[in-house]
Amino acid sequence: MSKPAEKWSDEITPAYAVPMTFFTSVEDTGALERTVTMEALVREIRNKSARKKEALPLGKLARFGDKLSPKGKMRRWNSNMVEIHGVELDYDAEVMAFDDAVEILSRANVGCIAYTTPSHTPDKPRWRVLCPTSRPLPPSEREPLVERVHGLFGGIFGRESFVQSQAFYYGSVNFSEHHQVEFIAGRPIDLCAELEECRIGKRTNPDGKGETPNSEEAACNIIRRMDHGVHDACVYLGSVWSLRGIPRDEAKARVDALLHEVPGEKRDKRWDERVAESGRAVDFAYDKDDANPESRKPRGKNGEEEEWPEPVDFLGDRTPRIIELAPDHVPDVLWPFITDISERVGADPTMVALCALVSLSGAIHDKWVLQPKRYDYSWTVSARLWGTIIGDPSVKKSPAIKDATAPLVGLELASADRNREDMLAYERDLARWKKDSNADPERMPTPPRRDRYLIGSTTVEALEETFRDDIQSRQRVPAMKVTVVRDELSGWLGDMDKYSAGKGGSDRAAWLELYDGAPHYVDRVGRGSFTIGHFSANLLGGIQPSMIRDAAQKSQDDGLWQRFIYCAARRATSGEDRAPNRTALLQYNALFKKLADTPPPEAFGDMGQAVKLHEDGQRYRENLDKLVEGFQLMPDTPPLIMTALGKWPGLFGRLLLTFHMIEYAASAELSPPMVVSPETCRRVASYMRDILLPHLAQANAIMFRSNQESMSQQMGAFILAKGGERLTLRDVQRGGPAPLRAPTERRALLEILTWLEDSMGWLRAVPVRPGKEPNAWDINPKVHARFAQRADDERAERERRHQAALAALDASKRGV
Repeated sequence: MSKPAEKWSDEITPAYAVPMTFFTSVEDTGALERTVTMEALVREIRNKSARKKEALPLGKLARFGDKLSPKGKMRRWNSNMVEIHGVELDYDAEVMAFDDAVEILSRANVGCIAYTTPSHTPDKPRWRVLCPTSRPLPPSEREPLVERVHGLFGGIFGRESFVQSQAFYYGSVNFSEHHQVEFIAGRPIDLCAELEECRIGKRTNPDGKGETPNSEEAACNIIRRMDHGVHDACVYLGSVWSLRGIPRDEAKARVDALLHEVPGEKRDKRWDERVAESGRAVDFAYDKDDANPESRKPRGKNGEEEEWPEPVDFLGDRTPRIIELAPDHVPDVLWPFITDISERVGADPTMVALCALVSLSGAIHDKWVLQPKRYDYSWTVSARLWGTIIGDPSVKKSPAIKDATAPLVGLELASADRNREDMLAYERDLARWKKDSNADPERMPTPPRRDRYLIGSTTVEALEETFRDDIQSRQRVPAMKVTVVRDELSGWLGDMDKYSAGKGGSDRAAWLELYDGAPHYVDRVGRGSFTIGHFSANLLGGIQPSMIRDAAQKSQDDGLWQRFIYCAARRATSGEDRAPNRTALLQYNALFKKLADTPPPEAFGDMGQAVKLHEDGQRYRENLDKLVEGFQLMPDTPPLIMTALGKWPGLFGRLLLTFHMIEYAASAELSPPMVVSPETCRRVASYMRDILLPHLAQANAIMFRSNQESMSQQMGAFILAKGGERLTLRDVQRGGPAPLRAPTERRALLEILTWLEDSMGWLRAVPVRPGKEPNAWDINPKVHARFAQRADDERAERERRHQAALAALDASKRGV
């Protein structure tokens, strides 16, 4: 199979990629699995043609294994299906027009491709629908999704649509002029939770008589003839007409008119019952979100019916979903190192990648600059990065930082060894010079200066001494910048506050200069006055969520936090007990040596020249600028994200130069190319959009979410996972958020439940005697309807954790 889809989305767009299996014939010969975009698939279906239908290929939104069927077939049979990536439905009743089907799908916002079959004609319409899912799903979940689309159309699709492994022809015969293909942008079918209530299965009538309504005309005939299934026919017509925007009363009038077309001899007691209930059947179709709305309406204080409000989505659904780091997000040479460390340590690969990129940028000379725009040569950026990992101690921040910065540590230790030898030689020369009575004062030996690459715990004053370049200097910075590494950035923040009354005033300003690589001026009584022409530093460290939340909410908004690249690290695993990938480690170490040995551009005769983007790469920068502009125009974009994205044009250049220099270091080139390739531009834009943006949103949620908000979100997730119509204190004590289970937290629990009732519309307290606190709450049924997919995801995640815990306990018992 080709490379899997890079990402999944909550919206089906032309660029949406989905794995699919193609067959060259109905005999399963020539099966091919590949990932295609919606745009490419539409072109394939539209342009494919053959002299006869049997010569056309078939497609299936699924992956298959290598098991042979009882009949000796390799691929397409039910038990050989590994996973599905969507559902396919076939319509051949020759009644509903293709354009009407497209309109229904568009109104329902179902993302899909609809196309006519090879035997379609305008007079006898036949068509199919391909509905991708938002993620791979087990084959067992296919039929319920088919039933969603089947129910949306009132049950018009053929029974073959329910065959799990059925693949369908696509294309036209002899380039038929009637062949049509339409792409409908919308949501993946598994995220169309509102269709759950109108699902229709592959049912048959109880006695096998009459018609199952599979078209508008068929449903009308069932009613006119008083066949079995009149109720289902009324529901079907109501579903179709509601999607067309026909008013409810008009739909009822149409059904009543159909019933009065029944011949007089058939107007018996059963006919009277159908006339009496036809209005309720149409109401059911128009109120699919609640199969029995009358029974679900709560009662007010005076006994009158009281409508449930629309529940508020406070669970942060607009936060971009975290996407798994893929090989295409980083330079190729880094992927073996990232996977080796991630697998052995059990750490999030996104965290390892961030540590590696910051570390490698520390070996790049700061005079290497990149000009992001085509013509504006006055704006250039250096490969200078700040990265932080947000996570509890269990996410294994320290091992990831240690392994990624090991080559920098090696450069620092080698420099220390050289300095030690140089100092011994200096002391010997100085002693000889002092013994010589005729020694020339101007020939007095000067103390050696130590090269610095990496610094741990430090202060701004210490960094100023590192960067000063005068007679008193004892250190030198070969790359014109250092990389400051702190396992816990809380210590870095503490050093800032130590001498600044908790505000970190002057120190914060100095660190902002270090990020920008600006000149720095020192005027102190004890240390004198001197100027640092280039004050520049990388920064890498980890921090716990509670610490960064406290620091961010108490500090001044001077843009410090917006300068970081964030990784909201996921939970760590135990890792693999195996030998390191020595080749990957050697390749990674070699990158540092070549980068550190690469002099600034003037050494190659390019004094002042900046690295530029290839013309074809400029569109990736421009598209990223449009993404930033879109977020900044949204009125509800959080301030941290708003201002952080304002620095993304510069961050794009910094990362682009870093990726470019890493790719050069991995090549046999003797000097870095002065033009960045379009592929590198695409890779950096993808890394920022797919990885950095979701982690920035997660960091914002962690930093500026109160404890009560956090507990409220946990309670909301618990309600969704629990399901049902009522929540009790006993339920919370048994399985609710751990911090709220204790009796001592009763007051906090009641405050959150009251907030969910009064402000969010999720709950309503069950009445109790005056003076008594409630101990049970009815759950708004609209909560389960609106957040059905999220509830499924939450239950699946809880079950996954439960099974993982059981497996770990079982493994420990076997070990004992």
